[in-house]
Amino acid sequence: MITVGLIIFAVGSVVAASSHDIWGVIIGRALQGAGAIAAALMALLADLTREEIRTRATAMIGMSIGMSFTVSLILGPWLDAVIGVNGIFWLTAVLATGAIVVLHTAIPTPDHSSAHRDAETVPAQLGGALRNIELLRLDFGILVLHAIMTAMFIAYNVLEATLPSLVSRIAPIDGKGTAMGVYPPVSSSALLSGALAAALCSGSLAWAVFLLPAPWLP
Repeated sequence: MITVGLIIFAVGSVVAASSHDIWGVIIGRALQGAGAIAAALMALLADLTREEIRTRATAMIGMSIGMSFTVSLILGPWLDAVIGVNGIFWLTAVLATGAIVVLHTAIPTPDHSSAHRDAETVPAQLGGALRNIELLRLDFGILVLHAIMTAMFIAYNVLEATLPSLVSRIAPIDGKGTAMGVYPPVSSSALLSGALAAALCSGSLAWAVFLLPAPWLP
């Protein structure tokens, strides 16, 4: 199943890389999503690890996923400048193919496979998980988080393009040049200050979430 998922992901990458319009990219991205292998990967991990170290192994995978997000934000603009968006999709196709090679050459085959309730989905428990109010709150929370993040990026793009024109419209006729000259350094300083303020606020909220008692949690 892991191999099948990686093949589907690679095919989706090729479709997106070969597309000349947004619909092709959407189809490619949908195929990439259809190749999700997290559940099968965790099942393989459970079969290859002892119970006493399984939590650490799972945590290491989670850390690698988090690091990949961080590295992608850093390398993404550079890769776009070097190979373009199409090149990035071709790169993901190559990496998926390489992952298949690693899977069949470097990853050992388990001696036996069995169900592990701490690392795999148990079909009989799906109904209970979908009826658990606390889990549903977390599911709804990630939905709201991504909705807000996407909405803020849309607003950022609109305002970033609109504000300079508003400066030229609002500034006095005999002072437009001065106003437009002042705007870039001021906006850069405001960007840094805003980013610092946002980091401080979000950090404070994060600490509050972890430190303050939550009445809905046991």
